[in-house]
Amino acid sequence: MKTKKILLSAGLICLVAGSLIASNWTNFSNITKINQVAVYNNNVWVAATGGLLSYDKTTGAKTFFSKDVDKLPSLSVEKVVVNQLNGNVWIGTYDNGLAVYNGTSWTHFAFPDPTTMLYQLRIAANGTVWCATSFGLYKLENGQFTSYLANNSQSVASAWDIDLFPNGKILYGQSLPFIFDPATNQVQFINSTSQAYSRSKVLVKNDSVFYFATDHRQLSEFHDTTEVDTLETTFEIEQMQVSNTGTLLALGDDHSVYEKIGHAMNPVSFSDGSLEAFCIGDNNEKWGAGVNNDFGQLFHLNNSNQLDIADLRHTGIGSNWLYHLHRTEDNNVLIVHADSIQKFDLGTNTFSRSWKLNGFISNNGMALQLNGKLYVATSYEYFYEYSAGQWNQLGNGILPSPEVDKLATDNSGNLWLAGPGYLAKYDGTNFTLFTSQNAPVLTPNLYVRDILCDSTRNTVWVATYSGIIRYTGGVFSLLNDTNTSGIQQYYGAIETIKEDAAHNIWFGTVYGGVLKYDGNSFSTMLLPNTVGNQVVTSIEFIGSSMYVGDNLNGVWIYENSVWDSLNMYNSAISTNFVTSLLADRNGNLWIAGQQFGADVYNKNGVSVTSIRDVEAVELKVYPNPSHGRFFVETPLAAEISVYDISGKCLQVFKSNERKSIVDLSNAAPGMYIASIKTGSGVQMVKLINQ
Repeated sequence: MKTKKILLSAGLICLVAGSLIASNWTNFSNITKINQVAVYNNNVWVAATGGLLSYDKTTGAKTFFSKDVDKLPSLSVEKVVVNQLNGNVWIGTYDNGLAVYNGTSWTHFAFPDPTTMLYQLRIAANGTVWCATSFGLYKLENGQFTSYLANNSQSVASAWDIDLFPNGKILYGQSLPFIFDPATNQVQFINSTSQAYSRSKVLVKNDSVFYFATDHRQLSEFHDTTEVDTLETTFEIEQMQVSNTGTLLALGDDHSVYEKIGHAMNPVSFSDGSLEAFCIGDNNEKWGAGVNNDFGQLFHLNNSNQLDIADLRHTGIGSNWLYHLHRTEDNNVLIVHADSIQKFDLGTNTFSRSWKLNGFISNNGMALQLNGKLYVATSYEYFYEYSAGQWNQLGNGILPSPEVDKLATDNSGNLWLAGPGYLAKYDGTNFTLFTSQNAPVLTPNLYVRDILCDSTRNTVWVATYSGIIRYTGGVFSLLNDTNTSGIQQYYGAIETIKEDAAHNIWFGTVYGGVLKYDGNSFSTMLLPNTVGNQVVTSIEFIGSSMYVGDNLNGVWIYENSVWDSLNMYNSAISTNFVTSLLADRNGNLWIAGQQFGADVYNKNGVSVTSIRDVEAVELKVYPNPSHGRFFVETPLAAEISVYDISGKCLQVFKSNERKSIVDLSNAAPGMYIASIKTGSGVQMVKLINQ
């Protein structure tokens, strides 16, 4: 009996000590949206929100490119194109221009204006790079950008899509198609019965034939600029490509691929309905990718109609949308996602535990541990306690609002809650409630943003958009820029609060300012490059350094009375929108953001770093091929799903046993896919039923 052994990628990380520390950064993220797929020789390239991936078609090995190690200019990779002349890989990013990879290193080409948005990236047969952008058409040649059409009086500078004719002319996709000749700067408008309103796609087949697809579900074919065929489709076309046999294939917004045969678009099934990008490889094989069940998948349909599926997860983090970071009671890291909470264990250097929240936290949700229990604030369901393996709702019928914005703990082991117009103390059994009835400063429409229990002054501080509320000695007071508190004008709208090691209390404002309270008076500082809508979202301290996160500029560092910055243009930080900061016990700064997971920074070198494709938990599937019965062995509890090659789910079951049986005795002979999900990850296994 032949045993097939598969090693699950568990998204583990390892401790790096002393001289082995090589990087000031590491990132925990997963692909959350697939943008484009390209095939060249033995590699499949996947451009995604969350990074760039290379998949080896022969071995199945995956290589992830990151900002910290590989110097990728951005994790928001919108386009990937391979130069057929030399095999160089070009990427276009959402927020930081272009980059090219020569097999060893990256070279970055930032757009002349850093606010430029990329719409399309194409490479001509001679290697010239063309970009459709929000600032018009750019040509990149010999490391220099040349702009076209930017000052055209006919408002044709911006395009939703472009493609290149073999003769050097460029096909534009706007509300109607037109052709631009860079050699003469001439524009030729094309008449069409199809018209786009906010988006269109174009594709060149050869010198005389091209296609134009609109957001009104129309597809037109042109021969020598004359429209010869128009289809009304049931889907909006997202991507188009001509196969090696000359037929048009298109990806629809229903996540399916269609082939144009005559005057009809016929479906080509090769995924489970999650396709976000596709391309045609060697010998007309089809490759596609999409995100399903919170992680990316790569689909391959060969000419024998056999389907292979590869998992594109590369770290153990559960989601890239992070709202809050907090210390656990055992001094590890608690991470609040959009719909779950994870614990990162610094001792074992793994994401050791997770809690599913079933969608009852808000975009600003937070969680903390107290007395061995986990508490979660919600936006519309009061707050929850996780104890004895289950969630319990608390505060319903007691709190004046189902919205709980922030949580904090005091030195006596009480939990404090803040919400719109109220403050509450919870001792584990009973609530003490403060509202406008017993605390006039807590007006019913008060917008509460943060709460902190002072560790030495027996004081509760509440951040609001009306000022700072202080509760001490049983008395409430309001401090803002309209009373005699000493707070300067515009510093009265507070977003966040933090206490440093010297017990100074720091406040971040919604106008880019930072306040310090030393126990006697307030002093104020303004962040560099402040604008009117810059919000200080988080403050953290490591040694003598203060780190300040905001919603526009990444992280500011204040050391020796001098400001410095970490942003996506000068560092490996993934996003400039920072939601939360946390200093862990190893002196690392954890940075939570939206879309790109968690970044970890240490100016002296981080003490944890991600390992790509770690071989961890051994999974056995045998016999394979089989005459109907397959044994699946894993030391972890598993959820097993079985699909046919069309993506139809045939069976789903959970197993807590070391050995499980997949029974396909009554299924037709052929290939099937088993998705085996454990706490260490998900692995797709091809099953051959004889």
